[in-house]
Amino acid sequence: MSDRERSFIMGASYRAAIAAVMCGREATAIEALRKRIAELPAGDASGPVLKGALLHAELLTYIGGKPAANLDTLLADPSPPSRSRVGPPATLRTEELLGQARLKAGRPREAIAAYERALRLTPNRSNALLGLARSRRAAGDGQGQRRPTADCSTTGAMPMRLR
Repeated sequence: MSDRERSFIMGASYRAAIAAVMCGREATAIEALRKRIAELPAGDASGPVLKGALLHAELLTYIGGKPAANLDTLLADPSPPSRSRVGPPATLRTEELLGQARLKAGRPREAIAAYERALRLTPNRSNALLGLARSRRAAGDGQGQRRPTADCSTTGAMPMRLR
């Protein structure tokens, strides 16, 4: 199978898993991803994409209020899945999801660190800037919460509902 074919297949698998989670079929999506990962031969190029999809599915499930796993288990390896040559573009940012999960769990300082890592990877991304401001507010940093939103308004990156 060519890299191009593998890319389309992995992209479709990723999107199908995330769509299932967003439609309320979290358990089915997560179990299917775990099964596919377990069946992969060692060193298969699909591994990082499927593991990234599993992490995103579990984080989205947790953020949605239906814990799929213990948060500490999900956060055990806070580094984003490695980028492989195949698979979908990163439409869901791992660091942003980690920040959301940490903020939801009442860990604003850890959320701040996750959003700051996200902003180093994708500067001025509005979701990361908004998450950083919310995390700083939750941590009691009133001055710090204004800084990211000020950055948004000067770059035009702020979501329309906040302007």
